[in-house]
Amino acid sequence: MSSMGGKKMYTCKLMTYADRRGGQFKNNKVLIRVGGGWQDLEFFLLEHSSLMASDVVVRSFGATGNTNHGWRN
Repeated sequence: MSSMGGKKMYTCKLMTYADRRGGQFKNNKVLIRVGGGWQDLEFFLLEHSSLMASDVVVRSFGATGNTNHGWRN
């Protein structure tokens, strides 16, 4: 067992993109690093639903460098 108690850290990124019809509307999507690529967070959580029952810690790492605003679900 790992020293983290079996917990894993995942890298996520927020993508902001414009629609194809002229860019009037902006959409956001959260992607998670899985293996050698990126997967939509929604699909990842559906496939790994056992993570929902465990303690999940979410932290935001913004441009300000302040990482103390994490929250625990």
